Formats: sequence, structure tokens, C-alpha cells
Amino acid sequence: MHKSVMLAECIEGLDIKKDGLYIDVTYGRGGHSQAILKQLGESGRLICIDQDVDAIKHAKESLAHDKRVTIVHQSFSNLKPYLSQQGLLGDVDGILMDIGVSSPQLDQGERGFSFRQDGPLDMRMDQTAKVTAYQYLMQVSEHTLVDVLFDLGEERHARRVAKAIIQARRENKLTDSTLCLANLVISAGVKKDGIKHPATRTFQAVRMVVNQELGELESLLEGSVASLKVGGRLVAISFHGLEHRLIKAFIRRYKIKDGEYLFKLLSKEKPSPEEVRENVRSRSAYVRVMEKMR
Repeated sequence: MHKSVMLAECIEGLDIKKDGLYIDVTYGRGGHSQAILKQLGESGRLICIDQDVDAIKHAKESLAHDKRVTIVHQSFSNLKPYLSQQGLLGDVDGILMDIGVSSPQLDQGERGFSFRQDGPLDMRMDQTAKVTAYQYLMQVSEHTLVDVLFDLGEERHARRVAKAIIQARRENKLTDSTLCLANLVISAGVKKDGIKHPATRTFQAVRMVVNQELGELESLLEGSVASLKVGGRLVAISFHGLEHRLIKAFIRRYKIKDGEYLFKLLSKEKPSPEEVRENVRSRSAYVRVMEKMR
């Protein structure tokens, strides 16, 4: 059963007004959206956004009957242009973002996100995108792959892993298989890091470059500045160091002077030990709640 990460903390952070306009830019399987709707009155409004075709199908099946809900299939980086087109720029009371790969994506072997079950080496969050992870690995240079693994995966053994992948490609041994990639990482001598599988960092790096995740997140954060009204809340769930650092840099960038902020960090929380026991995927999560001050 899908569990939404830090649900209570997110809803509290949004400080929902019954007649407000809220946006869940990462609908996933709708746990956060359903909780937001429970707090909204008849005149409230919720926009559900996701780039994943399966997520949009779920949203339409679950929420299309609710007149308060608008469902949009697009990348969250397009939030500002979308709201501008709708005449809603600056009218939003709260934005919720749950960044990174979702549990349903990890659980479906055919999506290619997991190194624990075999499937095609896909990793596209938007199934309509052109380039899969396999296609990317079949054309990337070794030099570029080293940089991607080191910068996006923070993989200490980036050179060894890249060399193993490129060598397998030359020998026609790189197949369209998640387990093939995972085994290549292990063959490069990468060991288990605590409870992390040896291929964790490589899969993260390839997934992030295929989906251009950091650029997408940067665009979303910048777009939220114009999207929110004064007093509006931005609630962000992030899961690893690169995401954490981008959000912290965003807050620093909008410091005005003398300790005053355009976007002020109200709180930063980690999941409780109880939540981590019930949902191990929440263990690295942080929820940051920010408010637009002016």
C-alpha cells in the first residue's frame, strides 16, 4: 500500500484555507492531494500536476468527479507558464512538491527505476519523453558519464563504474536491463554502503540526468516565486543532498537584507522514527516549509 511521506507535516505546513487555491505538483498516487481536499471547502480549488502518465490516469479515476479539482499532465517546471496562461499567477495559496522518484515508479519493474527487480532500463518519469536510460547509456561518452555519476550520484567510484559500463557497451554486453546495469556496478567493485545497494548512486545519477531533475527543480522553485501570493506557503519534500542543497540555495538567494527574506524558512523536519519503521523510503526525507513574505 502506498504511503505518502510526512503527510501530517505537509498538511500542517500548507496552513490550508477553506477557499484557497492549492497545487500538488507531484500527484503520484494522490495521498497528499486527498488530504488537501479534505481541508478545502466548496469554493476551494486544487490543481493536480504530474508528468507521469500512470499518475494522471490515477488522478482522473480518483478525482475527476470533484469539481474543485483540475488535473494537468505536464512537468512541474512548467508551473509558471501554465498559471500565467490560466490567469492565476500570484493567486496561489500553497504549493506542495514531493521531489524525486515515487514509490509506484519504484515498485513497477517495467518502469526501470529499481535495481532490485529486472525490467527495461527506462527510468523516464514522463513515458512520452524520447530518451530512455538505456538509450542514454548507449550514446554517452565515458568522460561525460564519469561526471554524471560523480556529480549527480555522488559516486566515489565513478571512474570505475563508467569504465565498466562503456566496456560492456563496446563488447555488446550492455543490455536493456536494470539488473544488467546493477551487476555492472557490482563488477566494478562498488560495495554496499550501510543499507544502500551498491548500484543506488549509479541509478540515481542516470535517472536524474535522463529526467533533467535538477534543472526541472530549479525551474519549479523559481516559478513558485511568481506563482504564490504574499503569505502563500511552499512545502517541499526532498530526499538527497543535491535536492536539499538546491532548496537551501533558493532560500538564500531570496534573502533581501538584514535577515529579511522574500521566502522565509518556517520549519525543517525529518520523519519520526515511527514513520521510518512503517515506511522505510521516508528515512532520508526532509520537509521544508517556506512562506512568501512580500
